[in-house]
Amino acid sequence: MVRAATLRFVGIVGLIVVSRPDAWARSPEATCVAAKARAVARLLVGVADCHAENVLGGGTAGPDCFVQALVPLPAALAAADQHGPCGGDHGYLSELAQSHCVAVPSVFFDRCNAAKIRAVGKLAASKVRCLGRAGGLVDPVCFARRDARYLAAFERAERQGPCPGGPEYFAPIVDRCIADFVIALSCGNGRIDRGEQCDGQIFCTTRECRIRSDISCCQFGTPPNAVCAEVIPEMCFAAGFQTAPGFCGGTPFPEACTGCKLGGCDDPPISPTTVCCDHGGSCEASTVATTVGLQAALLQCTTAGGQPFLGSCTPSGSCTP
Repeated sequence: MVRAATLRFVGIVGLIVVSRPDAWARSPEATCVAAKARAVARLLVGVADCHAENVLGGGTAGPDCFVQALVPLPAALAAADQHGPCGGDHGYLSELAQSHCVAVPSVFFDRCNAAKIRAVGKLAASKVRCLGRAGGLVDPVCFARRDARYLAAFERAERQGPCPGGPEYFAPIVDRCIADFVIALSCGNGRIDRGEQCDGQIFCTTRECRIRSDISCCQFGTPPNAVCAEVIPEMCFAAGFQTAPGFCGGTPFPEACTGCKLGGCDDPPISPTTVCCDHGGSCEASTVATTVGLQAALLQCTTAGGQPFLGSCTPSGSCTP
């Protein structure tokens, strides 16, 4: 018997709940985010159904079910961008929906476990829809309603069993999945939203909006006649090059290597930009004018446990654009 429980989604509600202005909620970007969330939610339900059918069929369902569940997604995501565009790398959204949200027990011919898999898929899908309606942000009221339905679905599943795995076993998996979707739905919109480290800068990943701190500029020679490439330091040293601060600029120089450029490492200037680091009740800000300076300021904030934004620090201790 499943006992009533309050599911706790660590790291999401406390960190990412903010409100969108009404004007934004009616914007093309909001329509785009909601459409992408609905498309991903349909895939989540489809993937969970396929796993459940595989459990019921003793592992004989095969890959066709998953392939068919994925078919509508690319067109749906592309259609969503016609409303916006908005953030959300299509390949990453698909990857998350296919493999990050549903845990599958190693059992077969079990109606109880099949029902639980479907319940978990519906929980993840419904919370992604909540994100879509809230512009990619967490809506605690919407989440609470979905949690209640999830617990009720588990009670129904147990009537066909019982079988191992209570709701508290699967919920953290959905927790991590939703935390990933919060970032995935906004990454690429050009703003540093809550949960992101960066967005759109040359040192930023295009899927998770994380700072690529492992990438260094690798240089041979002296600018302006130097040859450079962006590779990990180990590869740079192995090739007899030297690491240098900055980013690889200049013109392509394939005669030297794939990805090489002629011109050497540099630190591209940017317009003076203020980085505000939000610590939840307090903040501090610094102004930078180079790309390396921006990277360092954003990374320093996240390393200290803060949330960086591009904007100023108000006297009340909050960041504003």
